[in-house]
Amino acid sequence: MPPEPRRALRRPRARRPRPRPSQGRAPAPANLACVGARHHAGGRFRAVLIALSTGREVGLALVAGTFIAFAFFSSLVIPRRRPEYPGRGLRWFVLTTLVLFFATLGAVEVFAKESEKPKAGEGAQKPGTTTQAQPAPPKGNPAAGKAVFAAQGCVTCHTFSAAGSTGTIGPNLDTVLQGKDAAFVRESIIDPNKQIAAGYQPNIMPQDFGQKLKPKQIDDLVAFLLKSP
Repeated sequence: MPPEPRRALRRPRARRPRPRPSQGRAPAPANLACVGARHHAGGRFRAVLIALSTGREVGLALVAGTFIAFAFFSSLVIPRRRPEYPGRGLRWFVLTTLVLFFATLGAVEVFAKESEKPKAGEGAQKPGTTTQAQPAPPKGNPAAGKAVFAAQGCVTCHTFSAAGSTGTIGPNLDTVLQGKDAAFVRESIIDPNKQIAAGYQPNIMPQDFGQKLKPKQIDDLVAFLLKSP
């Protein structure tokens, strides 16, 4: 029997790998991160400039920023490309450094003096006013208060040059009333036992002046006691 013919062996077809979901896409640019970083840095720089509210702060920041940028490029950036830097330009390098250095010092001094100056409308004092508020004068009539002082028998108990009295039963009003205000004098008339002068006993002065005298009479008496002799 004749031999059977051999069948030709077929090579299996190589399967092409299916592209993964990540494949087939356009690769991201290599400098995308750099672009984002620059954009972020620029945004922060603008935020810093906006935060500087006054012109002197902006001017000081510009001068200082120029000096810092010059120092950065001179020490880190330019020497990488030109190892011999500054080389022949040493004179100009030193001159530029000195100019920026003294410009920064001058800017600090000038802007510091400007910050000490008061703004318009601040620190200006109106004519006729003082730095401390003056107490309001008593609203009573001193002449009428002198009559009340005599009518209530105060002249027999107190020494008071404005009334011409020399009594010694109560405190000397020429001394105990020095530096006192209207509120203290009014309280001493209405409630004399609240504050008793040194060396005197309570209940020496009548306790019913707040009921006996009218408010107008008390105002007049306070004005008289606070009036200079």
